[in-house]
Amino acid sequence: MMLGTVAGTVASTIRTPSLAGQTLVRVVVAAGHAEHTVVACNPLSAGPGDRVVIAHGAAARHALKLPGAAIDATVIAIVDPDKS
Repeated sequence: MMLGTVAGTVASTIRTPSLAGQTLVRVVVAAGHAEHTVVACNPLSAGPGDRVVIAHGAAARHALKLPGAAIDATVIAIVDPDKS
């Protein structure tokens, strides 16, 4: 799992059938001093600025109950805001 911040949505009018009905988001993940962007399915409707937990690989497909789908990353939790 990784922690990241939703940077926006990904628009796609043509996609593989296994992604039908899935919304996609761009998530910026910080790893040390570097950042990288992950495109993830978004079944929880996370919005821009939300901090999220992302599952990868088989766990991402399992979270959506789509074992044969062409999915590598899925938002599995929206992190509560820090109250400190």
